[in-house]
Amino acid sequence: MRKEELAKELAGGSPTGGLSCEEAARRIAAEGQNTLPERLRSPLLDFLGKFWAPVPWMLEAAIAVETVLRRIGDAIGIGVLLLLTAALAFFQESRAERALRLLRRHWSGTARVFRDRVWQRIPLSEIVRGDWIHLRVGDVVPADARLQSGAVEVDESSLTGEPFARGKEAGAIVYGGTVIRKGEATGEVFATGARSSFGRIADLVSSARAPSQMEQTIFQIVRWLIGIDGVLVVLVFGYGLVHSLPLSEVLPYALVLLITSVPAALPATFAMTSALGAQELARKGVLVRRLAAVENAATMDILVADKTGTITTNEAVLQEISPLSPATRDELVSWGAIASLEASEDPLDCAILALAKREGLPLPEENQVSFTPFDPSTKYSGADFARNGGRFRVLKGAPSAVEHAVGGFPADALATIERLSSRGLRVLAVAAGSPGDLRLTGFLGFSDPVRNDSRSLVARLQELGIRVLLVTGDTVAAARAVAREVGIGSRVCGTPLPPIEGKSDPIDSCDIFAGVFPEEKFRIVDRLQKVGHVTGMTGDGVNDTPALRQADVGIAVSGACDVAREAASIALTSPGLMDIVAAVEMSRKIYERMLTYILNKIIKTVEVAVFLTAGLLFTGIFVLTPFLGVLLLLTNDFITMSLASDRVRIPVRCRRWPIRSVVLTAGSFALCLLALSFTIFSLGVYWLKLDTAHLQTLVFAWLAFSGQGMVYVVRARSQTAGPLPGLWLWMGSLGGVVIVSLLVIAGVGMAPLPWTVVIGLLGTLAIFLAALSLVRMRIFSFFGLEGGASR
Repeated sequence: MRKEELAKELAGGSPTGGLSCEEAARRIAAEGQNTLPERLRSPLLDFLGKFWAPVPWMLEAAIAVETVLRRIGDAIGIGVLLLLTAALAFFQESRAERALRLLRRHWSGTARVFRDRVWQRIPLSEIVRGDWIHLRVGDVVPADARLQSGAVEVDESSLTGEPFARGKEAGAIVYGGTVIRKGEATGEVFATGARSSFGRIADLVSSARAPSQMEQTIFQIVRWLIGIDGVLVVLVFGYGLVHSLPLSEVLPYALVLLITSVPAALPATFAMTSALGAQELARKGVLVRRLAAVENAATMDILVADKTGTITTNEAVLQEISPLSPATRDELVSWGAIASLEASEDPLDCAILALAKREGLPLPEENQVSFTPFDPSTKYSGADFARNGGRFRVLKGAPSAVEHAVGGFPADALATIERLSSRGLRVLAVAAGSPGDLRLTGFLGFSDPVRNDSRSLVARLQELGIRVLLVTGDTVAAARAVAREVGIGSRVCGTPLPPIEGKSDPIDSCDIFAGVFPEEKFRIVDRLQKVGHVTGMTGDGVNDTPALRQADVGIAVSGACDVAREAASIALTSPGLMDIVAAVEMSRKIYERMLTYILNKIIKTVEVAVFLTAGLLFTGIFVLTPFLGVLLLLTNDFITMSLASDRVRIPVRCRRWPIRSVVLTAGSFALCLLALSFTIFSLGVYWLKLDTAHLQTLVFAWLAFSGQGMVYVVRARSQTAGPLPGLWLWMGSLGGVVIVSLLVIAGVGMAPLPWTVVIGLLGTLAIFLAALSLVRMRIFSFFGLEGGASR
């Protein structure tokens, strides 16, 4: 369009402000273009950064130990595992950049700008602070601006998520990325690019990072195990110095102790267990986009639920019809429909027309004389039509505008407005009559209805020990009405968030956050995480993207936009929200499986490390060779990875990883096992009269068998009988026992033992496990690890 045509189109006068092209160029040079920020960091550096964290350090240390022991095959195997872990983390983080690319799609096209005293179109990227822009129906607001003239209705769902457009007049602020639905206005830009509201969303998406519960858990476990073994290694070296043993003999033995304490298979077991859970969830319509979210959901204790599109359906429904005598209900709906325009696609107009058509109410459009579309400056729409030889007029709009048109409202009408507004409804007034004698006929109340399954979802999550918070860009009244309907508390908190006072955080006493913007949703999630909560977040729009990205468990509901789905770690594909419960329950199954694995790992580490150290200190015998130490690691760690598909109970209550309790519980079981291990060792020395080589084989066989058996003791942590072990666990244990038995009897890499000794070890283990099962619940209960089943 030529400048002359555009100027004619914008009849009504030119603004007194505006910039010159030279000034605009200077501001672009100083402040940058009106575009969203892009990352300049090298992908290679991002990938290499994945090797600098607690879990990679652990695996790198294991590779170093294996290399020193010249176990090159084992070192290569752990190295492959390290590379796969780094590649997975790099792939997951690249999703944030994909979300940013989708956000940048909103920042394209042209805008009408007053430059050099004429109106002209320029690319959005060239808008600068101080530009005067003109906005019309259908325009995407190119940057944050303050309106100087005119009136518009703005769809701010990209920022607030709310389905109802908001009226804006001179002096009000319109935000970049929002859409003009009605009206026309001129404004002055005051923030562009990264400084605009939409730019801040992009910046939050780029910087948001959910803390890894898995990585923190593994690091704590490794710290405990290495701490225990560190003390024992010092004792071994001390023994070697006192007895003048050569370093070539002491060092390999000390490294065997360290190898048994490094849970090299733990990250892989977490990943395998999560992957199997993700596969099962996919069959239920839940797509897992970040495996860590499956683990985090097990310990999630707060779910921040976005109201619009998540708890509610994100559509306008005519919920309340309040006619005033002598008008009837049908007349009120019919007159409201006459003053509505279907072509406008206004959600309120569409809701009225849908109800009128559904109930077959008269719509005398054939007699319509004129129609006045909704104007943000007058805040009403109207229609005139022929009736009984005369003219009949209908007005529909904001109560304040209709009140002015009819000359005031009676007291009962004002009370009705107050009642409907207190329930969180969007209220429209309807007046009808002859053009010179308009009278108020009633009020129409609209709501964004709650999903049918929202109340049952909230109730089930609360049964699982998860507190649900409601967050919305809507009003306090609307938020309270929805919270009341679905069973969420009524305590409302505003933003910005109050500061932390002492040991208590005011955010823990909040149930509802109303009138919030995207950065405030992000700060709510971040604040909850900083005070120790594992936080989930549900959402569907661009406005939810930063919080979805930051949350431990970001859940994009069915119908969510592409940007939200990219930012989330879990995406629902089926309508409704009950699949969130399936995700939580699956995560808690994974938690129980991993708790069994970790308990067994710590038990074996304490037993093996203490036993090898004590065996050397009291007998002077290296009771295990480096080869047998690595072989024991494989049988205890990698075979028990079959726990990834074990059958387990779903815990009723949410609990974090109680590492201290887990270590103390495992230590108690290890002490019981140590007593028997020393007995077996003594029998080998004094009864079977075994030499050192055969004694080492006996120790290896016993430690391998007992490692498999203890899994079945610690997997049942409730008073009632639990589910039978999974098929893969049975097969893994049986395969491990058979392989070890064949190796021991054949003497592969070790001195052989007769099959009668192997049978004797297995029989002794069976009797011991049966006895230990009688007292295991007392141990679990004492350290607070007893389990309970969900319904």
